[in-house]
Amino acid sequence: MTSLDDVALIVSCGFCWAAPGKPCGADGQHLARYLRCYRRGLIGRETLAALCEPLPHVSAGQVIPCTAEVLSGGEAPTLAVAAEPDLNGLPDRGEPGRNYWF
Repeated sequence: MTSLDDVALIVSCGFCWAAPGKPCGADGQHLARYLRCYRRGLIGRETLAALCEPLPHVSAGQVIPCTAEVLSGGEAPTLAVAAEPDLNGLPDRGEPGRNYWF
């Protein structure tokens, strides 16, 4: 099983351009990362909705401090994710200098 925080690190951040595997910052990950995970089929719609529901506002630049705190008040949610997702066929739109929109 993999935590939602680990799944977010599989993709690059479209907000701050953090590369896959590199965190957006010490405070957490940008919502943009979770949106990319959703678009690539790594998380479901219900998971994304549950992640956004308690937030004060929803924006791609919103920092999600820790999904355990946001979703369940301290207990880390886990997801069944393929051990090695094949991302080779998916375009990486997180290239700096490119003007891609969500």
